[in-house]
Amino acid sequence: MKHTIKNWLAECRELSGDPRYLGRGMAIGIFVSMTPFFPFHTAIALTMSVILRGSKRAAAIGVWLSNPLTIPICYFVTYKLGITILGTESIYDPDWKTFSDLFKMGVDIVYAMIIGGFVLGTALGIPTYYATKKIFQRMQDRSNSVNKPPAPQASLPPDTEETKN
Repeated sequence: MKHTIKNWLAECRELSGDPRYLGRGMAIGIFVSMTPFFPFHTAIALTMSVILRGSKRAAAIGVWLSNPLTIPICYFVTYKLGITILGTESIYDPDWKTFSDLFKMGVDIVYAMIIGGFVLGTALGIPTYYATKKIFQRMQDRSNSVNKPPAPQASLPPDTEETKN
């Protein structure tokens, strides 16, 4: 886990470009990571990045907020948020009788997760945009100040003895 986090941070540090472009990409990735479409997160994030003109690489990094370790938590939170927004009780019924009952229950659960994921993804994506933009702006400002050539020094007045010759 520690190694994965280090790799994720290293990938983030290697991003370059306009901070707004990077922020849009990261926000898209975080937003998509809250949806219940786990196998398609990267494809959805890349498509949205093209449409919304965000960094595709940042979006692909952002979707890793939901990974095999965090996805049960993300899905539980989006489900609970979804049923709260929809104003329904828990949709799961352990006494299902037919596969059509199970299918209907599955559709209702996914619908609640989509609603909850949209709300949670938006709530996380907006601050992610501003935070990412600010972080990369600071990184670029630091990089520009370090790589900036030294200011030319003021020329000294000519030596009086040299001007006499």
